[in-house]
This record gives sequence, C-alpha cells and structure tokens, in this order.
Amino acid sequence: MFLFGYLRESRRQLFRYWDGKKKRRIDPLPAWRMMFDNPDCIPDDDFGPATGVNAEGNEIAFDGEAQDRVLNMTRKMFGVKEWSESSGGLTANETLDLLWSFMGYMSELKKRDDRTRTRPAPSASESSPEETSPTSSESDLSSTKEEPTSDEPQESSKRSVQL
Repeated sequence: MFLFGYLRESRRQLFRYWDGKKKRRIDPLPAWRMMFDNPDCIPDDDFGPATGVNAEGNEIAFDGEAQDRVLNMTRKMFGVKEWSESSGGLTANETLDLLWSFMGYMSELKKRDDRTRTRPAPSASESSPEETSPTSSESDLSSTKEEPTSDEPQESSKRSVQL
C-alpha cells in the first residue's frame, strides 16, 4: 500500500521543499507562472545581478536591490517567511537555494515531460467532425505501396541531385 501511494505521488510531479518548519509540496506550474507574472522582479534581468554571476557563469556586478526583489518573489512563490529567531522561516541563502532547486526541477521536468508546455486550443476546423476522414496525403501514407506523386522527383533524379 505504501509503495502504491509513493508511485502515485511521484507521478503527480509535485515540487517538494522545506519552508523552515515543515516539508511542503506544491504544483510547480502555478509557481512557475507566478515567477514570470511578478511585476517587481524580472527573472531575466534580476537573477544574475542578485547573485553576481550571469547565466554563463561569469562574474558580474552584484546588485543588492535585485537580490531583494528575487528573495521577495521567491517568498511569495513558495509562501515562505524571512527567517527570524522568533518565527523561523528561511535565511536568504536558503531562500535562494530553494529558487535554484525549483529552477533545476523545472528544467528536468521539461526534459522529461512535454506536458509542461502550453498547448494551443484546437481551432474549430481541427475539431469539426467533417474533417475526421483522412486526407489524400494521409491515405497515401497508409497504403503499403509507395508511388511517387507528380511533385516528387523519381528515385533516379533524387540520386542525380545528390551527386
């Protein structure tokens, strides 16, 4: 029973993290959207200056205000508090580590699963029942005998083009 529950949880692709008091899980896609919808922090502009290192790994000028924007954005994304002795929470380093862990998780998720990409809604013509029959090109592909159409070069002309 435990194994089944674990497998079901792993298929859900929830991002797991520690908030300074307890372990938490979230759906990563709303957090991902929140990161790019945040008006105060622009990831492409702020991530490098917040750490003093650009995307290529080269040292750049550190910007404390950019770091504050990144930290605040991360705290909103994950619902974590800034560390204090009385209430717990995450330190600045732990908060940045949380963000970088999330970025790595999303990168791996994208590599593994194409479903993280937004798919356009089908147009009316794509979903209409009249167009469910195969087109001539689709029926040509389903036949076992391949004969070139008038548009396709003959096999001999394909060879001469390659020479």
